[in-house]
Amino acid sequence: MATAPDPARPDSSAKRNRSRSRQPRRQRDPETGYLRPRPCQVYVPGHAVHWIQANRSAGLSHRTGRLTAVEDDVITVDFGDEVKEYRNCDPERLVEIVGIGSTVRFCERYWILRGPSGYVFSVAPADASWQVPCDFSPLTSAIPEALAERLRTHGGFSVSGRQLLETLADGALTDEDDSPLSPSP
Repeated sequence: MATAPDPARPDSSAKRNRSRSRQPRRQRDPETGYLRPRPCQVYVPGHAVHWIQANRSAGLSHRTGRLTAVEDDVITVDFGDEVKEYRNCDPERLVEIVGIGSTVRFCERYWILRGPSGYVFSVAPADASWQVPCDFSPLTSAIPEALAERLRTHGGFSVSGRQLLETLADGALTDEDDSPLSPSP
């Protein structure tokens, strides 16, 4: 049963609903039903998982713990002997996939948190400030200068083979560049 708003209390739900309406509705993966990842293009701890770190961390030792809480962007993991807090820029998806109370594994070398279903999430220490805010603008150029800038500003990048081939076809990389990516005659 709905109740009338109390004029003495500010309506924070209206403010919350307005801010949500400005964000595009998140799509779900048709195979898993999970929320699709936010297209964050930042590859520093706590943001997007880069495939290199995901692959390299798979064979390393992990600490096993239990996800006990998520509040805002802070994730709490109980490792038995200590409780640690981390940050993640997409906690809603993390909770949906991993679930509070589930077992997680943490690879400290790459700041990777693995859920029981094999999904990986990048985490950062909760007490550290975000180095870089989320950025959803895709990489638009694969020329060396653009990649170097993206590495400097976003902590990394991932370029599709198609985008690299288009850069080569456009002549952006020539033999004069002495680049190993230059097409051979």
